[in-house]
Order: sequence, then structure tokens, then C-alpha cells
Amino acid sequence: MGPRMPALTSKMPHNEARALFALLNLDSSALLVAIVSVPLSIYGDWLPAVLCAVALFAVDRFQKRIAKPDKAGVKKMNLKLQPEFTVCPAAPADAESLQYLYTQDYLQAHKQMHQKVDANMEEWEVALGPVDFADVLRGNDKDVKLLKCIDNSSSSSPVGYILYQLREKGPRGKRKQRYCELVNIVVHSDHRGCGAGRCLFEAFCEDVVSTAPGFAGDLRLYVAEHNSGPRAWYKRMGFKDAGWQTECLGGSQVRFQRMMYSPTP
Repeated sequence: MGPRMPALTSKMPHNEARALFALLNLDSSALLVAIVSVPLSIYGDWLPAVLCAVALFAVDRFQKRIAKPDKAGVKKMNLKLQPEFTVCPAAPADAESLQYLYTQDYLQAHKQMHQKVDANMEEWEVALGPVDFADVLRGNDKDVKLLKCIDNSSSSSPVGYILYQLREKGPRGKRKQRYCELVNIVVHSDHRGCGAGRCLFEAFCEDVVSTAPGFAGDLRLYVAEHNSGPRAWYKRMGFKDAGWQTECLGGSQVRFQRMMYSPTP
């Protein structure tokens, strides 16, 4: 039997060792093993120490790969979590659900954002425009249309709606001005920021162009001055400021911004 191989000694300076650990990007557990392995290599057999260090280094890399998925994987997960919506004409059976959305996410929302205005719900309803959804869905007024938005991953109950009216104005005997007024677009608070509003607006534009092209070139709406989120959203959709209208509620003046939209050809 030949002479026993002497233990390998390390002559690496401390600063160089720290630099190597930083370069390898080891976490605390792998660094601890490295610290233990170095003395083993100095005072004991070098082979177990090297095998131990390699094994822990591989485990460390595997854990980091699991903890930090690549960007493509994150995008795929987000796409799967993003809800999908369907927009279609509302039916008479939707009247109760739509009335609830109108009351809670439109009337009540305006009342809450104007806390300094001493007005009750009935006064807000008069100012914003009362809507009898059961009557609208009977189809008595052909110029008033209603589309609903459904979350395909949940129940068939509407999570939002868009109500609009075709209008004409001008003196008798002369060519009348035709425009489409977006009466209100409402999305349930749990589904905002997910694309439901955009789906409703795009479906609304397509519906006006296909069913009433003479009114599609001039879209209008009113939005409360304090309703900053929807005001910014309408501007992103392409609406422009076009003046103001004031309503008296509970002894206070509440301003509504008039906005207009002309679709580009």
C-alpha cells in the first residue's frame, strides 16, 4: 500500500474567499456548508468535503430556480388568472340584477364620493337620471339600448352594463343633429380594473356602428367632477372635455363634465 495522500491545504486569502462566495451568490445555508467544508478539507479527507459542497451548491441552485420563475412563466400565470368577459344584449330576466348594480355601484357610489353633499338617494337618482330596467328591457323605447357584461368564469349574473340612447335635436324642418348619449356604464366593484369596462365600451361602439350608423359619429356623456377614476378612464378611451353642467343637490352645487367622442375612421 502506498503512502497516504496528505490533506490538501488552502492558501486562499480571506478576501478572495469572500469574493468567491459573493460571485457564486450563495444563500445563508449554502454559505454555512461552505464554511464547514473548508475546514474539513484542511484537517480531514478532502473528498467528502468536496462532495458535500457540490451537493449543497446544486440544492441551492435548484431552490432558487423554484423560488424565482422566469418572466414568461409569470405572464402565463397572469393570463390564466385574468377573467374573460362576454358582452351581449340584456334580457328581461336580468332586470333585478341590473337594478342592483345601478343602485349600489352607481347611485350609492356617487353619494359616497360626495359626502359633503347633504342629499338622499332619491335626490341623487333624480340628478343622475332614474332607470326602470324592467321597462327598458320590455323594448318599449327602440332608441334606448342595454348591453350586459358577464364573467365567463362565474355565474351568468351581469357584472356590468352599458345603457345608451339614440337622440336627435334641432329645429323642425331642418336637418337634425344626431348623436348617441352614453347614459351610464357601470361595473361591479369586484370586477373593476379587469377589462370589463373596456369590453363593454368596445361592444357598445360596435353595436352603434352596426345598428345605428347615423348616430355613431357623435358619442356623448356626462361624468361627475369628483368621479376622477372614470373621468380619466373616459379620456383614455378617447373622450374629450366639452363643457360643464351643474345640478343642485341638498343645497350644494355638483358639477358634471360633458365629454364627447368622435370615433376615428
